[in-house]
Amino acid sequence: MYLYRLYETFLNLPAGLQVVLLFLLFMYVLHLLDGFLLKKRLTNTYGLKPRQGNNLLSPVLAHTLHGSWKHLFSNSLPFAILGSIIALTNLRAFWIATAAIVVIGSLGTWLLGAGGRHLGASGLVTGYFGYVVSEGFFNQNIQSALIGIVVGVFYFGIFRMVFGRFKGVSNVMHLFGFLGGLLGAWMMPFLLQ
Repeated sequence: MYLYRLYETFLNLPAGLQVVLLFLLFMYVLHLLDGFLLKKRLTNTYGLKPRQGNNLLSPVLAHTLHGSWKHLFSNSLPFAILGSIIALTNLRAFWIATAAIVVIGSLGTWLLGAGGRHLGASGLVTGYFGYVVSEGFFNQNIQSALIGIVVGVFYFGIFRMVFGRFKGVSNVMHLFGFLGGLLGAWMMPFLLQ
């Protein structure tokens, strides 16, 4: 009975919020499967490896796989908040921004990333941040610009994630995810006409 009520509540949420929550649920299901059933085979197979042959799904799945529960938990809340800001405004814009972030983030990481496997939603988080803070500028929309300023103030620490250097962290994926978000925001007025 409780699950049915939860399901009914979910169905009553706006479509943009449903998409973001399902995307997040997908990450949790992948992490559960990878950790308990597949013994990290997903992470090892689909993590993005710079300048090496990768599985065709690696550029996409690398952004949804995580190395640990702590890694997944630390990405969940900013992913949900920033993703929801975009998806609740315009669901099509959310998918276009996500595609730009994944393509630019994966390509930049593959070209310039350090050795090892790169994975996690932090590239999406920095990309959504880049999109939200710049969308009002590119669209010349006062409301979007004000939202971008507020998000920029509250999530200013993400700039440290984008431009900082941390051992064991894919700074390149953060940087190129951010650039993908900027590109997505710049392309949006042309794509949504």
